[in-house]
Amino acid sequence: MQLFFDQYELNIGNIVLGTNFPKEVIDPPNIDKLMNIFVENGGMCIDTARSYNGGASEFIIGRWLKKSKVREKIIISTKAGHPEYGKKSRLAKNEIESDLHQSLKTLKTDYIDLLWLHRDNVDIPVEIIIDMMNSFIVSGKIRFFGASNWKFDRIKQANEYAEKTGQIGFSCSQIQWAAGVPVNSVYKDYGMICMDIDEYNKYRISRFPLFAYSSQAKGYFYYSEAGKEYGYRQQGFDTEKNREVFRKLKLIANKYDVPLTYPILSFIFSSPLNAIPIVGCRSVSDLLVCFSALDFILKSEEYKFLLSF
Repeated sequence: MQLFFDQYELNIGNIVLGTNFPKEVIDPPNIDKLMNIFVENGGMCIDTARSYNGGASEFIIGRWLKKSKVREKIIISTKAGHPEYGKKSRLAKNEIESDLHQSLKTLKTDYIDLLWLHRDNVDIPVEIIIDMMNSFIVSGKIRFFGASNWKFDRIKQANEYAEKTGQIGFSCSQIQWAAGVPVNSVYKDYGMICMDIDEYNKYRISRFPLFAYSSQAKGYFYYSEAGKEYGYRQQGFDTEKNREVFRKLKLIANKYDVPLTYPILSFIFSSPLNAIPIVGCRSVSDLLVCFSALDFILKSEEYKFLLSF
């Protein structure tokens, strides 16, 4: 599956490499190797944020970009406007502009392909936000922009204003979505949006481009398969419903004699949504399994078997 922004002809590829690395794997040589393998296997989009690893994620990517000289082949996706702890938002123009300039400097690039607004603030009119983001496009600092952790209806409202005024709207959305459904409070407390049946149906009908983060349920199913003790990331998915999803994933993996990664990622690939998974990988072997999963497509009845809304 490939994701395109039809009106802009921006090809994202088949999977997106996420770089919100756990502290234990923040090792620049290891991450350099991951990104090299990602590109060598046809990967095109690397996703990061100003807030990831206290800025270390963008720094490592910028250093790698300078060494690898593949900037023109890569879609750089980063995020601005993450609020400070306990505060509602950082969506003022001077705040987004400050983040953007810091990202450009840290990533060692003249432009950002895809800049996401990391959180929403419904008290700010969409007209102000669309005008602001278009000013960054006009300046040449960004090519496109997306909405990270926004409700679909707010994105739709913003894009209706953009169309009415002849401007560019949000090109895509990024929310949490996986075969496993997390305990909502784990994400909601941080202002993050998770897929639910209402959002799902709106994305299904509209076919609006969607990036699915935590697409492997923070490793919950892998920990379950290995019988490992859950860390705090996996505990957010440890529910009776997800234990049943794990059982179903295992049945499908065993039926076809494939790694568990295949049905986990194919849940996104095989959906009726215009969606692409962001994958987080600790090692090259993990990443290569993700690429090998691209050819594994669930049958319609298998997809519905896993759907847990």
